[in-house]
Amino acid sequence: MINCSPHIECCITSMESRANGRIVIGGSIVLPILCSTKDDVILNVSEGYVTKIEGSEEAVLFRDILKRAQEKEVYNIGEFGIGLNPLCKICGSMLEDEGVYGTIHFGIGDNHTMGGAVESSMHTDVVLKNPTVFIDGKIIIKSGEHLL
Repeated sequence: MINCSPHIECCITSMESRANGRIVIGGSIVLPILCSTKDDVILNVSEGYVTKIEGSEEAVLFRDILKRAQEKEVYNIGEFGIGLNPLCKICGSMLEDEGVYGTIHFGIGDNHTMGGAVESSMHTDVVLKNPTVFIDGKIIIKSGEHLL
């Protein structure tokens, strides 16, 4: 068995209230009850916050967990990260899942401990497999393959 040093990622806090679009989670939602996702969970994002969660049973569970917190801040898009460790595998552990090479992740909720402005009772990482990522108009990851 290879022992993975899981915490190999590059991440930044988001610019609060600026994220818009859709996040299609096809990797994991790093919470004990969810872990690796079987079906896509779709997050609709407007002005930096998740406004709608769509999908199957996993989406319903995630929506219920966030709702139970009773805080607007748990819906904040607070972090963007890129996994850099080729030895890591999606397994439901936050440190390992967010480090998987060829994935990206978003932290939803609290980001004040990493330089952001939002404090919340939760920080949940959601991992996307095989993403295509553009930064400043350049593709840096295409279908999970790093180009730079």
